[in-house]
Amino acid sequence: MAEEFRWGVIGTGIIACKFAEAVECLDDAEIVAVSNRTLSKAQAYAELLHALAEGLMGNMSIVLPILLGWLCVRAFRASR
Repeated sequence: MAEEFRWGVIGTGIIACKFAEAVECLDDAEIVAVSNRTLSKAQAYAELLHALAEGLMGNMSIVLPILLGWLCVRAFRASR
């Protein structure tokens, strides 16, 4: 069995939403944390994704936090 990638998403905008859609298509990946400048937005978005809204930077088990919008868009397009 392949190791599951645990993603952290920084931001709650359109790119984050598109990236989350792409991750949902993958069998070996899940979004486990969401961070945003506005905590209430992070909490609302995390609730939709069944993820944590706090502690993204301190969670060392998250393999790849998403920082760059172009990477998110590429992942979304690859999932189609």
